[in-house]
Amino acid sequence: MSLDGLLTVIGIIIAIYALAQPIQRLSVHIFVPIWLIILLIGSSAIILIWRYAIPTLHYKFLPWSDLASMICAFFLPVIGAIIAVIFWYIAKLKPRKDGKFRELILTCLYEDKFSELMRILDKNKESVASVLKPETLELLFERKFVRHMVSARNWIHLDLFSNRELIKKLTDRFRITNNIMREFVTAYTSPLHSAIVSKYGGREHARITEEEGKLVDKTLQEPEWYMSVRADYPLIVFAVEELASGKFDISYNQKNENYSARQGESTRLSCPVYLALKTHVLMLEKAIEIEGEDDYYVSDFFDLFRNVYEHSEYDKNVWENIDARLESPTPFVYLMREILYDFENLCNEDFNQGKRPPSQIGSILITMWSLSLSIFTHTYKKCKVSDKFKFEYIGEYLSYAMKMMERYEEATGERKKNIKLWRDQLVKEVKSHRIGFGDNREMLTQSMDKLDIGKRHIFIYREWLRGELGLTIEASGSQRS
Repeated sequence: MSLDGLLTVIGIIIAIYALAQPIQRLSVHIFVPIWLIILLIGSSAIILIWRYAIPTLHYKFLPWSDLASMICAFFLPVIGAIIAVIFWYIAKLKPRKDGKFRELILTCLYEDKFSELMRILDKNKESVASVLKPETLELLFERKFVRHMVSARNWIHLDLFSNRELIKKLTDRFRITNNIMREFVTAYTSPLHSAIVSKYGGREHARITEEEGKLVDKTLQEPEWYMSVRADYPLIVFAVEELASGKFDISYNQKNENYSARQGESTRLSCPVYLALKTHVLMLEKAIEIEGEDDYYVSDFFDLFRNVYEHSEYDKNVWENIDARLESPTPFVYLMREILYDFENLCNEDFNQGKRPPSQIGSILITMWSLSLSIFTHTYKKCKVSDKFKFEYIGEYLSYAMKMMERYEEATGERKKNIKLWRDQLVKEVKSHRIGFGDNREMLTQSMDKLDIGKRHIFIYREWLRGELGLTIEASGSQRS
């Protein structure tokens, strides 16, 4: 290589650097050892200058030395280029590079370009928590970046946020939870959607991928992680905000068979209330399975039910339309039914988990289930749902209490004592809410009368429950211990 050739190479490098995007220039500054490149190019320049200087000093090159100097002068810049590419490709973050990396993140946010940032994070997923400062880590979860990745179906943020070390280092983990969960809910698809579809359907032929499955297992269906970041909070708040905005008041009070459909693509997968509900249910199922001892914010179900109920409107033309689905004539009805079904199903899961009395989860489930039904009492005159709906689902709760009585009388020993605790709490909650919200004797009586006495536990124990609830004149005589 000649000196002219080297100068040409240097000129090309400077031109490329000048034309590069700000993000790429910052990336080069972070990962490429500029001092080493300068040293190698400088060494090549010195060798070439020395070749020109030798003749002026009246020295002559040996036959091999001239060739060796030319080869060295050529390969030193090549080695420098190879080193630069390798270091840039590896993209290993180090603590001393925190400031420059923070500048790169801010530039990406300003430029609204994230491919280079994504490449760097992908290379450093396991180490970012240990090498970056808290303020830099939090910049990685800015809403704009999260939205961009979710729209590209890249779940890097949830993957990063599953790192317990990273969570402990953050100063405001709940803001980050809010950013991730809200973007997941509003997206067309996400691990949150995939987990729900795999269990409840709603998007035909959609399957949860292996990557999504592993991610969900260590986040959305991992009770300890779920509670540590309060993943439920932004889901519930966003759902309530959307309800409060009134955007669903008309469409969700009209017939919409596609909302409850299991075939094709259901519109409920774009409903924040449904997504919040089922995400919380899936986590609670896991919490019950591992016998978790926390309340896991079971009260979220009551908040959802209360808000959905308040926005529901009973329209006889819709509810009793021959073309409407009998069980769920409107999306609001579907949501209320799902919440009440989930109360019962989760209670069953807790009951079947070993031979123990109600866990903390089970106890709160019973309370929230009964409290949700009590809304029918203190809003009795409001046309929010049909009387048939009220009687049916209060009846479901009463039937469950009688079923528990049947189990109680069939059991023996310690199991019998534990079932008694279940039975007693089911009855106690009805009594407490009847006293708390006024006399609902008429509603309880009609709900009881409409039960299917063809079912053994209802036929045998309905008079026992009437006595317990004071719905008969001689209640005390029909009580069982």
